[in-house]
Amino acid sequence: MTDGPHKSLPMNSACRRLAERAWNGTYTAAEIAECIPSALLRASDRAAIRSVAEALNPDVQTRLFPPTPIETGLQIDKIRRQFPGSAFVEQLISEAIYQVHHQPHGAPTIESCLPRVFEATYRAICGGIEEHGLQRKGDTAARVYRNRLAQGWKSFDVSKVTQTLLDPQSAARVSRRPSSKTGLDEGVSL
Repeated sequence: MTDGPHKSLPMNSACRRLAERAWNGTYTAAEIAECIPSALLRASDRAAIRSVAEALNPDVQTRLFPPTPIETGLQIDKIRRQFPGSAFVEQLISEAIYQVHHQPHGAPTIESCLPRVFEATYRAICGGIEEHGLQRKGDTAARVYRNRLAQGWKSFDVSKVTQTLLDPQSAARVSRRPSSKTGLDEGVSL
């Protein structure tokens, strides 16, 4: 018996589990979506999120006037040097700067930035999975991966992961391993 086509996949275990569920047709979109939080949490950086959140919501007690969007954008851009080489952080900083300059009303918050950052991160994860399918199985398998991963994203609630990253006590609950499916009939529960 083989370990499947994803044994040699060069990604972390959370993304590998997501790829295995996308490959296995017995998993539904909701079951694929169960693996998305752990994959996104592994790709994210809590320290960078905390730094950007502090820059977006400065302590107004220490200043006479609130910072201008340009000052806030420069403060957020300084964070980029603290986390070099991280695609998640680059996306987070770009989105935060965009939100600072284009927010129609009120000041942007980290909660308004994270959903788009998670979507871009998920697209990057899916691109790696799709590339693996293209190399191993061809164009048809890559399209199957793409469609099944897109279905999983549609049934996924990104607000739960956002709340998890902003609430340190809930991180352990979401990052646990999702339930497995053996393909065998479990029978009647006793």
